[in-house]
Amino acid sequence: MNSFPVTKFYDSGKVHTTDTYYELLQLIDTKNIAFEVPKMGQKLPFDSVLGVQVLNVDSKASDNNDASIVLKAKYGKVSFLLTGDADVAIENTMLPKYDLKSTYLKAGHHGSNTSSSSNFINEVYPMGTVLSYGKDNSYGHPHKEVVSRLTTVKSKIYSTAVSGDVTVTTNGQAHSVSAKAWTPPTTTPTPPSAGTTGKLQVVKKDLSTEIVSIQNVGTTDVAMAGWKLVSVQGNQSFTFPTYTLKAGANVHVTSGPNAKSGGNYLKWTTANIWLNSGDPAKLYDSKGALIHEVK
Repeated sequence: MNSFPVTKFYDSGKVHTTDTYYELLQLIDTKNIAFEVPKMGQKLPFDSVLGVQVLNVDSKASDNNDASIVLKAKYGKVSFLLTGDADVAIENTMLPKYDLKSTYLKAGHHGSNTSSSSNFINEVYPMGTVLSYGKDNSYGHPHKEVVSRLTTVKSKIYSTAVSGDVTVTTNGQAHSVSAKAWTPPTTTPTPPSAGTTGKLQVVKKDLSTEIVSIQNVGTTDVAMAGWKLVSVQGNQSFTFPTYTLKAGANVHVTSGPNAKSGGNYLKWTTANIWLNSGDPAKLYDSKGALIHEVK
């Protein structure tokens, strides 16, 4: 917001509890930027020759991802579907309501398998798809199921982790992409050793300080590489690196601005993960078995 001139800001209307959100609203107010919460189906007047329609927005959604503004932009015969973090449930509500066929798709939720269902991909049938995710991210994005679905419909895939910015240029008829298409790895990486499943429990979950503590209540050390801690509301997961939790010991997974690492602290991200109003935590072993859950 400080780097680019902004004359109008469209927001889902979904209130969030982070300092970042309030700083954003303050900045919009200070800069006197026009602010609007659009309505479902609304057409946004960006340009007389560019059609932009809102296909999803929900200020009362129980989940920030479900509140995502989904846009379809069309210039001539070339169209773009921008899905934010909308998940499969939102995709299913859009399928019968709108023409989703698009030349380019910005895949939902960074290529997570919580989005981009087979039905959705088959309906959009994009010639090109942009997967926006960070290199070596802890979530495992993009998920192989999504990549497989895109490959099945012969969509060219563009990766921000590999190419950085991805720019599509079009005159409404022809179109080209600044980046080279990404080729998924052909070899399947060897999964980390699961070690002994053991007896692990989430013994503390502090939503305000963003610290989740896990204890090995068993008598055997547990190799946790590949285990996952999941924020249910945010549908986000932390994948454990190579780490051994000794019998009787605790490990603390931290997130938010004060996240730290070292010793028995593991840093997830500096972003806020846990919803303060309530967010269940689930712990899975490296084979995907649910080991413990705290509401």
